[in-house]
Amino acid sequence: WYAQNNDIATAVGHALSAGDLERAASLVEENVLIFKDHAELPTVVRWLDAFPEEMVHARPWLCVAKSWAFAYVGQFTDIERFLQEAEGTLETAAAGEEQRHIRGHIAAIRSYVALFHGDLTRSIEQGTIALEKLPESDLQTRQSAATTLASALRLDGDLATAGHVLMDAIAMSRTLGSDQT
Repeated sequence: WYAQNNDIATAVGHALSAGDLERAASLVEENVLIFKDHAELPTVVRWLDAFPEEMVHARPWLCVAKSWAFAYVGQFTDIERFLQEAEGTLETAAAGEEQRHIRGHIAAIRSYVALFHGDLTRSIEQGTIALEKLPESDLQTRQSAATTLASALRLDGDLATAGHVLMDAIAMSRTLGSDQT
């Protein structure tokens, strides 16, 4: 009932309380972008911590969700391991556009982490890949990837390209109805 009425957080909580880990994992996977967009990743991490580790590692969207959460709180140690786990299961767990979408998230996360560590070349490379792979419909992640890419380009001295990418990020931000850039 909660899931059908778009109260996903309560639905996941009830599924976990009932011990229905499969239903809880499916709900998180189906709604990970909603939680990312609404800054509820700490809640998602608590849920992911309730799942057996092998369940998280076998499902690429769950690995991506955990990686975003770690990135946002600056806990970079395990991110690459989760991204590699996601990549390792992509061939069997996702297909077509969904696989491309997940690869876009993986590249966006890698770009963000590389920028944080000062690896501008990798940040630019991964940011470019992210924008190539992310669907137009995932505007929040595209905006985040563009902002990261623009920052890396600026720090690398490519001010003209950085300006163009930043203008795109600002346009996406306005479409989202926020000033996140």
